[in-house]
Amino acid sequence: MKKIIKLVVVIIMVLSVASCHHHRTHRVVINDNNTYLSLNYSGNIIFNESQTSIESVSNYGRLNLKYKKDDNELIVKSTKNCDIIYRFYEDGDEHEFDNTGKALLKEAVQKLVACNCTH
Repeated sequence: MKKIIKLVVVIIMVLSVASCHHHRTHRVVINDNNTYLSLNYSGNIIFNESQTSIESVSNYGRLNLKYKKDDNELIVKSTKNCDIIYRFYEDGDEHEFDNTGKALLKEAVQKLVACNCTH
């Protein structure tokens, strides 16, 4: 009986490790002029129709985007529930995700679409 329990525990551990690696993780870095973009993701990223923002991330997908331009920085992350969190920084201080943050997001998304980096 103890051998069966040990075998079941080993099988569960192997399956859980395998399921964690189901989605390949991708990394994209674009560094040009006064902008820096870093994207780590797994699964699919779905942009809105006008390709100016991120609409969603596929189930079990992950998203971690950092976009810097001049003294502004945008950080976009997905949660375990596939919610998307936007953080906007100006001169190192966090600010509301307002029109300036949305403009940065639009630039970042357009760079990703232009390089066809998320397919």
